[in-house]
Amino acid sequence: MDRWAGRVAADAAGRHATSSPFPKDDVADLTDREREIAVLVGRRLSNKEIAARLYISVRTVESHVYTARGKLGAESRRELGSIVGL
Repeated sequence: MDRWAGRVAADAAGRHATSSPFPKDDVADLTDREREIAVLVGRRLSNKEIAARLYISVRTVESHVYTARGKLGAESRRELGSIVGL
């Protein structure tokens, strides 16, 4: 079953909105830095705030967010935060 079908099936089954339809192994595919940034995205920090906190450029944050969203199939920053469990 592909990810989209899994999400639809989970919604139809009445799963909680906060539970992730993605296997935890998908999150394990992220690098440590991608995971760290995804957690901060989930806490609703802006790219600029994340960059300042981690002493990296905003462009580097954008790159990590883009890559993490691609690996997890997240369509938005909010969805990325949900997938990593926030």
